[in-house]
Amino acid sequence: MIKEEKEDCSVIYEFEDINANFEGLNLRFIIILQGTNYCKINIMDCQFKNMKSLDSGGCFSNQASAVLIFTNTVFDSCQSGMFGGALYSSSLKVTDQLIIKNSKSKIGGGAFLGSQSCAGNVNDLEKINFFNDSNAATISSQQYFKCTNQPDYNKMPSCNLFELDSIFQLNTELVNTQYYQVQSEVKIKDMGSFPIIYYSTLFQNMIYVLRLRVEYQCPEKQLPQICSIREFNEDQSIGNLYNFIDDNEKQYFYNFEIPNANYPYLLTSYSEYFDCKLKGYAFIFRLHLLIKDSSFCTLNTRKGCYNPTNLCIQGMQQIFNLQQQQMQCKYCDIGTFKDQSTDRCEVCSTEKFDKCYANDSYLKQNFWRPYNSNYNDIYFCQLNQKSCQGSNRSGYGNDLCSEGYIGAQCLTCDINGEFWNGQYGQQGYFQCVKCSSLSNNDTFVYLSLATILFVFFFTIISSFRRMRKQVYRRYLSFYMKKIYIGSSFIRQSQASVYTKILMFNFQMYLLTYYFVDFEKYDSSIHSNIYNLFNPLQNSGGISQDCFLKQYFPTSENLGFIKLLISIISPLILNIFFWLILSLYSQKKKKFYNFLMINSFTYSIIFIFQSPIIQYSVESLTCIKLSSNEEYLMINTRINCKDNYWISKMTYLSIGALIFYILFIPIYIFRYIFVNRKKLENSKMLIAFGFIYDEYKRQYYYWQFIKLLLTTLLSVLVSFGKTHIILCCQIYCAILCIYSVFLIFCKPFQQISMNKVELVSIILSVLYFLSSISLQLEFSSENQYDQYQVGRIMSEIFYYLVLICQFIFYLYIICLIILSVFYTSVQKLQKFQIFQRLLRLFPRAKLKVYTKDLEINLQRFRQLVRGIIMDQSTNLIADEIQTFLVQEYEINLQ
Repeated sequence: MIKEEKEDCSVIYEFEDINANFEGLNLRFIIILQGTNYCKINIMDCQFKNMKSLDSGGCFSNQASAVLIFTNTVFDSCQSGMFGGALYSSSLKVTDQLIIKNSKSKIGGGAFLGSQSCAGNVNDLEKINFFNDSNAATISSQQYFKCTNQPDYNKMPSCNLFELDSIFQLNTELVNTQYYQVQSEVKIKDMGSFPIIYYSTLFQNMIYVLRLRVEYQCPEKQLPQICSIREFNEDQSIGNLYNFIDDNEKQYFYNFEIPNANYPYLLTSYSEYFDCKLKGYAFIFRLHLLIKDSSFCTLNTRKGCYNPTNLCIQGMQQIFNLQQQQMQCKYCDIGTFKDQSTDRCEVCSTEKFDKCYANDSYLKQNFWRPYNSNYNDIYFCQLNQKSCQGSNRSGYGNDLCSEGYIGAQCLTCDINGEFWNGQYGQQGYFQCVKCSSLSNNDTFVYLSLATILFVFFFTIISSFRRMRKQVYRRYLSFYMKKIYIGSSFIRQSQASVYTKILMFNFQMYLLTYYFVDFEKYDSSIHSNIYNLFNPLQNSGGISQDCFLKQYFPTSENLGFIKLLISIISPLILNIFFWLILSLYSQKKKKFYNFLMINSFTYSIIFIFQSPIIQYSVESLTCIKLSSNEEYLMINTRINCKDNYWISKMTYLSIGALIFYILFIPIYIFRYIFVNRKKLENSKMLIAFGFIYDEYKRQYYYWQFIKLLLTTLLSVLVSFGKTHIILCCQIYCAILCIYSVFLIFCKPFQQISMNKVELVSIILSVLYFLSSISLQLEFSSENQYDQYQVGRIMSEIFYYLVLICQFIFYLYIICLIILSVFYTSVQKLQKFQIFQRLLRLFPRAKLKVYTKDLEINLQRFRQLVRGIIMDQSTNLIADEIQTFLVQEYEINLQ
């Protein structure tokens, strides 16, 4: 290695017959630094192999104006970390063949040379043999790069390798954020025959990145054409070009590296040297690519200027720079942020924010804020935390919502597809589901309606038959005082009582069915168990909104539609029932009226009470979802300041509550209370006996206690959507109090009925507690990361209750079937297997079947009917005579 630093040199160095192999060591053979002027170095009959340098020039690096003269020389397998794999020189002369092969660099795989026609620095370029194009460059110019003094399209006669691509504001304190590098606008001005000017506006005392791109003549093009490279990988990394800056201008640039920045760049800042008004146009950068002199042959330059500004943008605040003794703009650091509502950087609350900086603040999951909100205008999504889990946590309004949710606190389902792609309907309590994902939504809705109709007609007919047989029992026991059939006919008509108990329990089940959200539950054995007991969830469940949207596509308020349907459904159902009776019934008008009273009363008290209460209460309830706005609970699209919808739904809801929930039950109870001493009257039994007959006569009002109980629970659950824990406590307390009175009073005539009712209440309480417990475990932090003890216990508790609930439903349904088909089931007892099966249902109290017993019962019934008909004129009161004659006529047919 020769290192020469003399300012004046006339010595000629000669190297002859050298065979140097550095075997891949990080060493060059020659490096000539700046300051050796006009020296000549002759290299003759030499071979240089396996040399390496992290800088430019793997074997020879000529950073001065010395002339390299080669004669019969070979460079093999040289490698550099920047320019020129084998040679890096501005001056070159070849007297005989020069071979460069298997060399590698980033630009100019074999050599990086100065201009051929600039002061005669590079001659005989055609004598260089690049040996079958065996050299390689990771960026451009595979064999060699040669500067040119021809003006480029920017009208700069220089060594045009790097071009200004863009300018970025560098904020080192905001690393790993989008504010780490903020792009600044760069404008270009064409000065005619003069070089193009770049100019931009920069904040004072801030560092800027001049990002450069590599431009070179495309080798694959036939005509001269410029190719550009903007993106660089690690093998192509160039980094900060500070070392190539003119020494006199280095004071305006910064010498440090940007992590993971592979592209070429310079770091600068505003100074008066670049000021457009003070200095005019200057060189915004001048790179000495080969030698540091004033020659344009090796300079890479661009002209421009900067305009200073101190007008802070959003996310910045003004601070006083002590070093510069002036005000400057600065982005808010990590942990603080500034929006349009504040004039300085505010510290982020760790309870609400995950992170914040500049103008961005990232809310934690389960928090929401409206559009154009203030710094403190942030709300916890307590009604449905899952809805406020959108991926864009730095956004506002709908951006913070999970898929399908929109509106205040993300409680509204996007049924119209305003924000999300597709329609989303409400399912459960403030939960949304995509309508297209409900594979059998319409089928389940129609099946539910059919089931309601079946239960309604079945219970009405069963109750009427039961009351009719009670009239027989009353006549035989109290009028004739001779014959008492026993309780077998009563057991055959207990289906209506079991059905009411089942419906009461199922009503409690539906009130809490949607408290548990399994949408994000893992596909494990627990999920399979849940789907087994909840088949609707496995198929996507049911959404009334998705169903109604098909028939009311232009409706602005589906909540109003649901309220209206719940109010008019009892009327429609009873009109339908009355039409059927009028067309097909053979009953006389007197009993026709009794059936109509039964139908209307039953539909109000047992079928439509809960939905009417739920929709009416939700139509009257406004929930506060932001600092200044309240929304209707039944439809959170409706602002409570919307007088049109609010007044319309208020009048309708209040009217429904007064008529259905207050007037009708109070009127019926008052009527029964006034006639409490005539409860055995035939008209009372036929018309209202299904309300009180299964209870002991001193507890004739027990059904109204249950009615009051279900009313309170329905109202409680509607209000409890906003306070689940409090709702749970009151809910369980009410049911527990009812259970105590049930145990103490034993209101049912049959002891077994009291036990069944008690089991039903206990299961309702347990299901509610298990649902709430499991939902709270799901809502806790890290609920899907790992199984904790609390969650495991909640799951076990929940599934045990589900299994018990399922067994209870099966048991009650079997009792209903046995009650309806009592006589037919008796006949099956001749089979031993069926006798063993019936032991599981001691409540049925079935006797062993014999043929003689059947014949005797038939003869006994005929005898009773004959006696009744013979003595009806004198012994039977007018109110039951017509009924018995009609019954006799029907049975003779």
